[in-house]
Amino acid sequence: MPKVIAQIQETDTALRSIAEHGVEYQRQSERLAEIEKELGDLGERRLQLMSEKDRHEDLERAWQPWNGLINGEGALAKLPAIDVFPENGTVLLETLE
Repeated sequence: MPKVIAQIQETDTALRSIAEHGVEYQRQSERLAEIEKELGDLGERRLQLMSEKDRHEDLERAWQPWNGLINGEGALAKLPAIDVFPENGTVLLETLE
């Protein structure tokens, strides 16, 4: 009888341990799902940031030409108007050049 009681206690202890493992497995599975969601969210955020970075780089590359265009238009607006353009003006300009 004592031997059977000891085996029952051992079996009971093993079953409790297995039950605890099941609870821990569930907890770890939930944590894994949370981490995978966070990873997906971070991946989406990374793509958004890369897109913003590319846009800023495009704007930075365009800044100098845009600034030159604005300055050129301003300088052009300050030039006096030509009432009469000389006949064959482009040929005359090419000859002078």
